[in-house]
Amino acid sequence: MYHLFVTAEAGTWDGSPYTFAISRVIREYTDDAIKNKYQTLDEAVVAELQSFPALFAYEATENSEARVGFIKRIRQRSNEVQIEYDFFPDLTPIPAEVLSKLRWELEIGNWEMNRTHWAIKTADLFQVLFEAGLITKEQSSRLSAQLVKAAPIAPPSSDQITGMPIEDRRNSSLLLLIMLAQAYYKMLECSTSISSWCTALDLELNESYFWTINNITNLLKNHEDLKDFPIQFEPLFPDLYPSTIRDVDWEDMVAPEAERFLSTVQKYITTKGIHDPEEGTPAWIFIELFRPAVDKAVERAIAYNKRMVQHARTALGYSPQTPPSDSADSSHLTTEKTCQETAEKAHSPQRDKVFISYSHRDKKFLDELLAHLKPLERIGRVSAWSDLQIQPGSQWAEEIQKALASTKVAVLLVTKDFLASDFIQQSELGPLLRAAKEDGVAIRWVLVRDCNWKKTPLKDYQAAYPPDKPLAGKSWSRDSAWVAICEAIEEAAN
Repeated sequence: MYHLFVTAEAGTWDGSPYTFAISRVIREYTDDAIKNKYQTLDEAVVAELQSFPALFAYEATENSEARVGFIKRIRQRSNEVQIEYDFFPDLTPIPAEVLSKLRWELEIGNWEMNRTHWAIKTADLFQVLFEAGLITKEQSSRLSAQLVKAAPIAPPSSDQITGMPIEDRRNSSLLLLIMLAQAYYKMLECSTSISSWCTALDLELNESYFWTINNITNLLKNHEDLKDFPIQFEPLFPDLYPSTIRDVDWEDMVAPEAERFLSTVQKYITTKGIHDPEEGTPAWIFIELFRPAVDKAVERAIAYNKRMVQHARTALGYSPQTPPSDSADSSHLTTEKTCQETAEKAHSPQRDKVFISYSHRDKKFLDELLAHLKPLERIGRVSAWSDLQIQPGSQWAEEIQKALASTKVAVLLVTKDFLASDFIQQSELGPLLRAAKEDGVAIRWVLVRDCNWKKTPLKDYQAAYPPDKPLAGKSWSRDSAWVAICEAIEEAAN
């Protein structure tokens, strides 16, 4: 199928948004079955409509060239529908006389090109253009593949989780929020960190971007447990198409706002307190329904960034392994660095911190440890850090990176929740174990509750307290255990 857009206004199709009266939208010159399916422009319908190619044409009296492209955005307001669109850059315009000869193949009616309207046709636009010699087979296949989009996933609604216990409902909404916020950040970083000089059309990345921002918007707007979220979410960009993000600078124009939103989400969920739901529970099932799409969004963003970096390197004429020479263009290549690489090079603090990693479900054990460490902090023997020290409005990702970069001793409060947390594994434990191997960071872990720690890399690192005596089982004599743990921490820190 494809969209046929026809207008009588000369020069209309110049890339600017165009508005149709609702009476002209998917009503005229469109089969009844298609009209019935697509007239109601809800979110799922809009997502599907954006997967069709489009032919942007003029009424016959204009005798003007038509262009082939795609829809970027559809918005309805009262009795009008506005489309935002772009053209496939490597497809040449179609002369009016050529389009007229293809009227039968494109399912265009006798008098259809004499009226401004938006119709949907069942013909295969790319196949017709290929058979007419207007595009190559390779172009037909490539453009068709770009426009194939997975079935849209509906955003979460309160109806999906009303059967959960109140605490599980609240916890699952917070977990979903941080997952979506991290995916949103990653897509912005990967697409704009190199967009100041290299972009490309990637409809799959945009599909994930639309899905992510729509879910964040709906979650914060409609979920009763998130009504007190402190800021209003406004996507930085309506889409990630080249015409939108070209010449955008990541560090100055995007990163500050992206990091502000991510840090606000992190501080918000930290204040609320979250835990990983038990496997098989309704809350766990709810989160797992969204996890594949979130993971796919991150994968598409990373793949896009790698592809653009490789293309840029090839275009500049040096191998990916060879650093650029000092030239006017070489400054652009700093955008290839990830935020983590930039932070590591920009901040080289002395390693003197005790970084405490824990599951928020085990916060009471963190509180006990901090209380026992306080006397050592007063005399300057240790300087403890946990995510509780991140202030509201801080750039959360940067604060975590700074703390990791200045860590001398890592204290891990190990439970099944600690080991099960994807966030801890990816953002804290993984970097800490790498730092232990590469920079000599001391790992001192504490078995709080019995779990499968022997199946993890922790088995190769020194425990701060004998792991055959989990702390949770020492309710009456835990203070003596904490004293021994603090002594082990102090020894490793000095």
